[in-house]
Amino acid sequence: SYSTILIMAARIRIVVVFGLLLIVATTEPVDDNTCISTCSKDLTRVECACGPVVVDATVRLIRKTIGHHIGPDQTSRKEFFLFLRYFAYAESRFGSDCSFCSAGSEDGEYGATCASSSDCTGGIWGVNVHMLMETQQSQHRNHALFKTISNMLNISWESVQMEKLLKPLYSGLAVAIYYRVVLQVQTPVSNLGIAQQAEYWATNFLQQDKDRQVFEDRIMELKMKTSKECYIRGMDLYFLLDSSLSVGRHHFMKIKEFVSDVVEKFEIGPEGTQVGIITFSDKAVLSFQLDEYDNIEDLRSGIANISYMRGNTATGDALSLLVSDGFTQEKGARDQALGFRRVAIVITDGKSNEGEQDVKDVAPMLSNITVIAIGVTNNVDEVELILIASSNVYTLEDFEFSFLSAVLTDDLLCQVSSVLTEGALVEIDINGTKYSHFTINTTSEGVTVHLNVKSGAVIVYISCEMQPSEGFTEQCLATDNRTSEFVICSKESDSNRRQEDGNDGTKTAFITTKTLMENNSFSLSVVSGDQTFPQTPSGPPQSISVIAIDHQSFRAEWDPPKIYHQNGDILQYVVSVTTVDSGETVVFNSTETNLLVNNLRSSAKYSAAVSAVNADGMGPFSDPSTVETHDRTIPSWSIVTLLFVGLLLVMTGIVAVYLKCIRMQHRAVTKP
Repeated sequence: SYSTILIMAARIRIVVVFGLLLIVATTEPVDDNTCISTCSKDLTRVECACGPVVVDATVRLIRKTIGHHIGPDQTSRKEFFLFLRYFAYAESRFGSDCSFCSAGSEDGEYGATCASSSDCTGGIWGVNVHMLMETQQSQHRNHALFKTISNMLNISWESVQMEKLLKPLYSGLAVAIYYRVVLQVQTPVSNLGIAQQAEYWATNFLQQDKDRQVFEDRIMELKMKTSKECYIRGMDLYFLLDSSLSVGRHHFMKIKEFVSDVVEKFEIGPEGTQVGIITFSDKAVLSFQLDEYDNIEDLRSGIANISYMRGNTATGDALSLLVSDGFTQEKGARDQALGFRRVAIVITDGKSNEGEQDVKDVAPMLSNITVIAIGVTNNVDEVELILIASSNVYTLEDFEFSFLSAVLTDDLLCQVSSVLTEGALVEIDINGTKYSHFTINTTSEGVTVHLNVKSGAVIVYISCEMQPSEGFTEQCLATDNRTSEFVICSKESDSNRRQEDGNDGTKTAFITTKTLMENNSFSLSVVSGDQTFPQTPSGPPQSISVIAIDHQSFRAEWDPPKIYHQNGDILQYVVSVTTVDSGETVVFNSTETNLLVNNLRSSAKYSAAVSAVNADGMGPFSDPSTVETHDRTIPSWSIVTLLFVGLLLVMTGIVAVYLKCIRMQHRAVTKP
């Protein structure tokens, strides 16, 4: 029936309206300027986290906390931790071979939810029950390593169960403990080739069921993988080349070829990387200075033309020349405060003819330079290399540099940090997703970092312990298109920090930035102590709407400022109402996002602007919105309407009287 159809149509309308309301209620508006989500702090302790980021963070954390227990010297420690990374890839491809990692990203970069652990019971490093039990034997418990693990990482190793090894830190620690405590470094991993490391892996870590060829194949596979992209504004890079008699003309040619291969990876020029060369034998000579060549072709030609010198090994003289003459403005050195790194790579095959003391005397002058030392052959004095180096030390058995070239390039790009100095502004423009690393000298008062993102989006990872990343960071900030300032590494902001103070009370803070958009432009600057200023709202309320109610009132409504402009809780709003023709202004307060304004003049124009207030004060006003109150007199259209209605009533009355008369006449005619 017709009534049934009407009822069904009404029901359909109700369902449609309800559905639309549900969609509106559950859909968040898209805003290009909203803050990017914050980031995880420590994936090394997250069960089933996997991927290269997680492994690198785990290795760095283990090296930072217990590295001094691993191996008798810096070289053996460094090579063990490189082996630890290889171990993780050979065992499980950084966990991506494990089913628990399959739910993560393509490379398992940020970890995943545990689905099954049957194929990777011992975590990323594949630690088996026997290995874990060996590390927990009673005869080992007094080892200083376990006290360090307890104090620095808050882990009681003797109570660790197998399921804990699904956390990367525990799995990696088990391998490091087994290496140091069970094997007791009787067969160190130092100076082993890939084939020997494969044998070492299978023999010493109870992996006899594993094919040694798997280790070799996977490490070659790992070396072929493209590492993460890093950005450097540029470097002032010196190579200090041993040109002594023991090196020989043929091997000196190989050194020059190696240097040429390394510099080819960088953008050479006054705004990029500048390269200088110092050669040394009986004395040190500046072969060419930093600003000598501004393109790669001329630079490689200049390297090829460097003459072999013969003679002794004056390493100390070369380092003195580097400081006194090489890194000077006259020789093309640029201001470190602008983000240009100063790096020196020393390549030598022997001991300094002046002895270790001469190198010790020069070492303090290298404090603002990142020094990488490469020792070739067994004739090098490793203690001397460690005295020279502020960063990595590499030792080679011969003059075959093929493997070291890629490793060193990665170190220069992704491990060497720019130094942020107080008062200097470092401006950076980056295309695409890239990482940049910075260090800051600070005290217990910390430093205030000012970050201004002009375009794109940036995530900032902060640590007072070591170079941070997605896998390990103590603080982080994600932002786009705005200015932020924050205090890092002060007593108040990090009461649990473990880093030891330097002799002068200074510490090192570490910052890693990761850009996210196609085009990113931002700047960084630092000042000592807490220099943050009161943060009033930095943006106005949004979507101001003003509607006239009648001849003497209007209603104003608005939305709060964007979340990243609020800088704290919004306590109230200030509404400034101005009469347009007289300029008279009245201020109202409201704790809601609306306000009814009364007692206004009729037919008058008013403008209203709104400001938000937080605990630090009042923010900027919005652009004014204008409204006109209604006219108090009855409008002409209303008079016409009343006349029409009156006429209609009169006509209706006439018709009614007429009909009544007709009815009465009809009754009279029909009456008998």
